[in-house]
Amino acid sequence: MMTSSYKSIPVLTEDTVYSSWKKEIAFWKHATNVDPKKRAHTVILAMTGKPRTVAVQLNPETLAVEGGLELLVKEMDKLFLKDNTQQLFCAIDAFEKFKR
Repeated sequence: MMTSSYKSIPVLTEDTVYSSWKKEIAFWKHATNVDPKKRAHTVILAMTGKPRTVAVQLNPETLAVEGGLELLVKEMDKLFLKDNTQQLFCAIDAFEKFKR
């Protein structure tokens, strides 16, 4: 049986716009059936590149709680959340590179 695509884990890579990923995670946590104590671990295992390298440095036991996903996002914010000027530049850059 195939799972619905709306339950697919939003993947954070080096090329992902962090603010978009963060919004997708907010939607995903409400749509998923993954145990809340395993959500952070599930999301980390779907990451690649620098985000995964950073995330696996976190203590797995600390993330194995009801609010583990939120703790993970807070830690990722420290490294990947950009100030407003950088966010604007990235959005314009992504728009200019957009192709159909």
